Amino acid sequence: MATQLFANNATGALAAGITNSATSLSLVTGHGALFPTPSGGDWFLLTLTQATGPESFWEIVKCTARSGDTLTVVRAQEGTTALAWATAKAELRITAGTLVPAVAGGANGLLLGVDKTKLDATSGTNTGDETLASIKSKLGISTLSGSNTGDQTLPTTLPASDVYGWAKAATKPSYTYSEVGAQAAGTYASGTGSASGANTGDETLATIKSKLGISTLSGSNTGDQTLPTTLPASDVYGWAKAATKPAYTAAEVGAPSGSGTHSGSSSGTNTGDQTNISGNAATASSAATVNAASAQQNGDGWWRSSGATGWYSTTYAVGIYATEAGNVRTYNGANFISGGTVSGSNLSGTHTGSSSGTNTGDQTLPTTLPASDVYSWAKAAAKPNYTATEVAMVLVVVSATTQTAVAGSHYILTNGAATTLTLPASPAAGDAVWVTGANGLLTNVIARNGQTIMGSATDLTMNIADTTVQLRFVNSSWRLL
Repeated sequence: MATQLFANNATGALAAGITNSATSLSLVTGHGALFPTPSGGDWFLLTLTQATGPESFWEIVKCTARSGDTLTVVRAQEGTTALAWATAKAELRITAGTLVPAVAGGANGLLLGVDKTKLDATSGTNTGDETLASIKSKLGISTLSGSNTGDQTLPTTLPASDVYGWAKAATKPSYTYSEVGAQAAGTYASGTGSASGANTGDETLATIKSKLGISTLSGSNTGDQTLPTTLPASDVYGWAKAATKPAYTAAEVGAPSGSGTHSGSSSGTNTGDQTNISGNAATASSAATVNAASAQQNGDGWWRSSGATGWYSTTYAVGIYATEAGNVRTYNGANFISGGTVSGSNLSGTHTGSSSGTNTGDQTLPTTLPASDVYSWAKAAAKPNYTATEVAMVLVVVSATTQTAVAGSHYILTNGAATTLTLPASPAAGDAVWVTGANGLLTNVIARNGQTIMGSATDLTMNIADTTVQLRFVNSSWRLL
């Protein structure tokens, strides 16, 4: 018996126009595979309508055979008229001719006669609870399969209606020191002068773990501790952490539309002192006049120097000096080594060795570290420069059927026939080309011109009408954006 065939989401486009008397039609290469393959009298219905825009006229045809992308059809089905189609889309749709016979299928409607008889036996007055055996008997089945195969089991747990949201959170709540009766953290001096005195405030375990980026810290600190040299930047937005610098339009950088390179400079003088207080610093005052040419001892017992100089050992080629306010540096990359305890209210820097022994004093960990997840371009002192092609695309309307592309251009294909756009033969890394198919066709081609597209040595067919394709040359291949 001949059967009507169906397929989900089967749609295609005519590869060439047909007359109103043609009994076969050809679809765009590859579209035929979306449809069934009738045999032995089987068939399926196909609706033809406009390729683009709102639908205003249709023709239903009956496909009785398919060979690849070529379909054998009977025209003008279900009261429609055979039309000449220059372009059209073809879709397998549910039609009235398919549904009406099923809905009006006699006294039984959509049911088989035997099923209706079984259901008729379930009529009458329900005077009590139906047992499972009674239901199966009336339905004429011996086994009831599926998820409901026996008694219903009530759940042993339900969402709590009397528990507040904070107690349902995935993690335990956090508390301030005052909420748990803990001692307040120490208070540290700040400003541009000097700070003296002992650090009497302890860092809590939670604070230390948070600053180190670890979830568990156990045991006594009796061995070597290595601090991280970098941590993810918490105060840098995602755009500045991207692998490449951000793109701008011409308007955003103040360049003329489509061209122009921003150049210039931004300069100024830093006239403000920067002060970073660390350790237990004694207050210094009444600085004596210093000979700028050499270090010398003044009457107050201090050795003083000026400029980027300080103390230097001619024997070991190491020393201590300063190049800005608030920081002391070691000369020639020398290390500080102590046989005792190194303490201070703020110990910062890169830990390159080991620290052993018992931690008998207060330690304050750094609150910032060099960002490990920010690329160097986003750490530069000045904002990045851009070329004209990076901030604006040159618009080119293509009315011919062929066009060779130039990097930095946006091509609009308007010819009524399929158009081939050939990509640049020798693109540079970062070159971009945009293509918009504005002719309503599914057969426009982007020719690769010796390069690959998405790593494939195949030209790209724009098989979606009225769409825009953006390509950028990255890692020796054109990539779709």
